[in-house]
Amino acid sequence: MNALLMLAVWDDTPTLLRFLGRFHVVLVHFPIALLVVAAWFEYVGRAATKETRRSAARSLLLLSVLGAAAAATTGWWFAGSEPIARSMESDLFWHRWTGVATGVVALITWIGSLVVDRERGLQIYRVGLVVGVVLVAAAGHLGGELVHGEGFLTEVLTRGAAGTDAGTDAGGAAGTADAAETAGTAGVTGAAQAAGAGGDADVVDYHR
Repeated sequence: MNALLMLAVWDDTPTLLRFLGRFHVVLVHFPIALLVVAAWFEYVGRAATKETRRSAARSLLLLSVLGAAAAATTGWWFAGSEPIARSMESDLFWHRWTGVATGVVALITWIGSLVVDRERGLQIYRVGLVVGVVLVAAAGHLGGELVHGEGFLTEVLTRGAAGTDAGTDAGGAAGTADAAETAGTAGVTGAAQAAGAGGDADVVDYHR
């Protein structure tokens, strides 16, 4: 997407939608939290009865469906009104569609939760929770790369390893230089002492 096209996209987007689109960064956190907590109630939580936990998870799923719909809609407006680098177009494409897929899966999972007394409904509900958490994590990761740049998640690890290697190399080079300087100073001093004692040694200035 070249600069002229990005400018045209910005100019063609109504001001109200540009404004509402910026709420994406606020709304996007709700479906993430709600889906994760709903899955926790089903698979981890043991503080209440199964019926109570599933009732809570059902309510959270409904809220996550609404939250995902709001986040996806505002995100679509936001992406359509903000310029994006060509190198990030692929991330934007997958971020958009994983976000939409998260909402669809959350809706299907919520429907399954309404009929968990049937075997098929229970399967849809339990599998949907896992798939929803994976999708929302993927969408969040891609959104993070759009904001902070490609490789944001792992750059600390790769940069840290590179920094350690560079630091080791620099430290080794500095140590070698210090040793050479010490040896050079000792050589000059020794030669000077020999000359002062009447010897014929030539004094070489290693620091010149």
